[in-house]
Amino acid sequence: MPIMIRFLTGLHWLAGKVLGIPSVCHVRGGDYEGSGFMRWTYTLPDHFISVSHWIAKSMQDKLNIPAEKISVVYDGIALEKLDTHADGTEFRRAYHIPDEALPSAWLVC
Repeated sequence: MPIMIRFLTGLHWLAGKVLGIPSVCHVRGGDYEGSGFMRWTYTLPDHFISVSHWIAKSMQDKLNIPAEKISVVYDGIALEKLDTHADGTEFRRAYHIPDEALPSAWLVC
């Protein structure tokens, strides 16, 4: 049986329900304070893939999604592209980031 995977809109999940096609929702953020319609769309997917346990717990707490409907799959890192010897000086200079500024946890590979 085909599986519909959709990341952005609830209309695709609704189409999956109507057509009897299982659907999976990939969840990257934990902000579920949207409209009632948006919250309702989260009742449609058959399963969810969360990028962290924190987001999975947030989905359970805020959207009442059962834990058994959520799998956690962390984003991967291409280690062969990671320069462990980079000191960041050139990046800071190019983007005018002061030496005393604390970098965020974003990693771009």
